Amino acid sequence: MLACGVAAVSVVATVSLVAPSARAATMTAISLSASAASIAYGTQETLSGQLTAGAVGLANEPVSITEGYGGAVAGPQVATATTDSSGDFSVTVTLAAAGKLEATFAGAAGYGASTSATVLVSSPGALPTPAVTLSPQAKSAVAAGTTLTFTGKATITVNGTTQPLAGAPVVLWTGGPGYPVPGGVVTSPDGTFTLTAPADSGPLWQAVVIPPEYGLSGAWLYNESFSAMETVAVEYNTRIIDFKAPAKAETHSDSFRVSGVVQQWNGSRWEAADYPLVSLYYQALPSARWVKLPGELQAWQSTGGSFSFQVTQDTPLGHIRWKAVVAKQESGDEIFATSTSSLPQTWVVDHTYEEDLYTFRGPGYTNIEAYIRDQPSRSRDTMAGYPAHGMARLYYHPRGTTKWTYLGEKRTDSIQGFVGWSETRDRTGYFEIVFPAQGNYLGSSAEVKVG
Repeated sequence: MLACGVAAVSVVATVSLVAPSARAATMTAISLSASAASIAYGTQETLSGQLTAGAVGLANEPVSITEGYGGAVAGPQVATATTDSSGDFSVTVTLAAAGKLEATFAGAAGYGASTSATVLVSSPGALPTPAVTLSPQAKSAVAAGTTLTFTGKATITVNGTTQPLAGAPVVLWTGGPGYPVPGGVVTSPDGTFTLTAPADSGPLWQAVVIPPEYGLSGAWLYNESFSAMETVAVEYNTRIIDFKAPAKAETHSDSFRVSGVVQQWNGSRWEAADYPLVSLYYQALPSARWVKLPGELQAWQSTGGSFSFQVTQDTPLGHIRWKAVVAKQESGDEIFATSTSSLPQTWVVDHTYEEDLYTFRGPGYTNIEAYIRDQPSRSRDTMAGYPAHGMARLYYHPRGTTKWTYLGEKRTDSIQGFVGWSETRDRTGYFEIVFPAQGNYLGSSAEVKVG
């Protein structure tokens, strides 16, 4: 590979370097020239020069032709030669790219090292563009963590003749140009190549032939080339972790959250899920029937795969069992396998209140009645309340006292939540109806004055 040149000239140059110890080594000089100042892909270049010490040519000494970057550091070696009896050398090479050439003598016993001036070799105007093909991949999805093997071939057409493109750097790109996969290879003499990459780096794949010195300042002998795209769908196993629901929750008046995290298996470890949708289900125990709540949530890698459902009035009272489910689904060229969470339980209870407290009395009796309702919202909405089923208690204290006397309990009716008492005496004072916390209800009470 050659660093790039800008001018197209044939140069014969001689540069002398002083050896590290002037007393121990004689100064040498080396020249270099090229047979053509402009080359095209596949053409040969003859590089020649002479190694001298003063006016005397140095015979049977090794000379290295390298790619020159300027300064004291030599680039990659292009060819080697050995001087003849006159100190002359010549070598014919097929260059992979245009650029800068230097001849270097490393020094020998009694002689110091030397490097020639740079010879510039440029490219002609129009450059050929290689053709590169990539082997088709399986049409079915592969498991995350699978190593994909891509084979292909690069060719180039010069003067109407198509031939293998040998020694060309090839890399894989994913998602289109701009996303290179680490690593690359060089095409074989027949232009073929083999590349590997993890499947979950995809799903879009492309082979790219990179001209020598790509990214440096040199001229190329052929253009960059891209293969057609190959698509590989990847299937991820999933799991749901940290699935949580409150052990006790008050519904109809307060919402609560059920949350968790979705992860996907990338072949070596669990990571935050990329895009799968999550659904939430419940069972109203002891029923075995699962009910799906409306809506789905998406788990994103950017949020660590977390999801959170806000539950309001969509579940009944009582013991509720929960589960989150990732159904098998596709998102673009990614497939997510099904998974189910653990099954936490919540005891869902409701507020209650006493509605339409009423008393009336006559000679020898006093009646007290009310309707016990559950509370569907923070405000007591008479039209939306539902009957609360359970035992209500009645207490009384006469005027002038503060000590409550327990008068008994009764069960609310199942249709309206009605409860009532009839006392066989004409009472005056205060009655209190108490609905203790029980079953799926929170407690409540209300006081009414009589007489």
